[in-house]
Amino acid sequence: MELSLNMSCKITLSDDRKYVVIRYTGEINKNIIMPFIVQAHVLARKNNIDKFYMDMTSARNTDSFSDICEFSYADTGKVPEINISAVVAAVVDPEDHSHDFIERLLRLNGVDIMLFTSKDKAVRYLHETHENRI
Repeated sequence: MELSLNMSCKITLSDDRKYVVIRYTGEINKNIIMPFIVQAHVLARKNNIDKFYMDMTSARNTDSFSDICEFSYADTGKVPEINISAVVAAVVDPEDHSHDFIERLLRLNGVDIMLFTSKDKAVRYLHETHENRI
């Protein structure tokens, strides 16, 4: 199953149907990414999944400091479709640190998100360390 929303985001289920795969490309910010996050969570809920693999190796965050704070503390908690207890493994380019602050703030807000620079480590994190919580 595949849901392509536009050229900057592709949402699918993993081959083993244990997590939702979200691939972003290009510049992203909270206004661009939020509808995709909602669609991914809707797909996850329909398939009884609470794990997400985000490929952000070709996506750079362009949000300001205040936008990152708003996204991390206010936006994610306001949207009923978003499962705040989900597990998120995000793979980023090792040279891109535009996602680091968001990860820290989301973790402080109770979101189980971890950044990786290796797809294998991210997938292993999803498979080995967490059982579905749904």
